[in-house]
Amino acid sequence: EGSAEAEILADLEEPTEEDAAEIELVSEEAPAAGPPLPQDMKNDIKTVLSYMDQLLESLPEEKIEEFAKSEYFDVYKKLFEELGIAT
Repeated sequence: EGSAEAEILADLEEPTEEDAAEIELVSEEAPAAGPPLPQDMKNDIKTVLSYMDQLLESLPEEKIEEFAKSEYFDVYKKLFEELGIAT
């Protein structure tokens, strides 16, 4: 009984350098996202985002600023960059 308890407590200790290296290796190998999007889906997303960008430009300045300050704006910019859409 005592040895099982000691084993559990040992597992709760700080990770060793070897553990940290293994964790780092696994995280480097893990894909950041799922499989790549098919090209036709990328094209559809580009088309919709480009259209939405045009719509956004027609909003009042205060709404554009509100969007630019929102948590969604960073995602919006990231999508444009990753999909190679000029803004």
